[in-house]
Amino acid sequence: NIIFAGEIKDPNLLNEIYKNAKATLILSKVETFSMVVAESLINGTPVFGFKAGGPESISIEQYSFFVDYGDINSLIGKMKDYDYNSVDKNTIRIIARKKFSMDTIAKQYKNLYFDLLSKKWTKYPIFYFLFILNLHASAKQSAREYLDSQPIFSFALSTEA
Repeated sequence: NIIFAGEIKDPNLLNEIYKNAKATLILSKVETFSMVVAESLINGTPVFGFKAGGPESISIEQYSFFVDYGDINSLIGKMKDYDYNSVDKNTIRIIARKKFSMDTIAKQYKNLYFDLLSKKWTKYPIFYFLFILNLHASAKQSAREYLDSQPIFSFALSTEA
């Protein structure tokens, strides 16, 4: 059975709903980073839904299943074929908590920044210098300390040549 819970404002209740659900269903047409996918997986619950951009790009492949938007028959097929009894919710939790941890996300941001700098932003030496200075200073801190003590963007980016 599918139960629509409506908007849940209490985070503890939301976690309990995710933990007790057999699956989370995502029916968005377009979505950026999907908090629903992250929250569901962090609570050990597999995800099914339509491809909407964000959800399938952040999901954990072996516990997330997406089909083209509007393809109800394929979605129903995926949900029917899934072996819910073999799900180890604790394994999903461990993988998701590692994937969405502060340290992991901080490393991904740093890699993205370095990638951007190597491609375009080196044309602006002062911004490059300030950025590298920020990263160097943060290398001795944990990701959490760094993000708590620094603005994520400490320099201006310009798309003008």
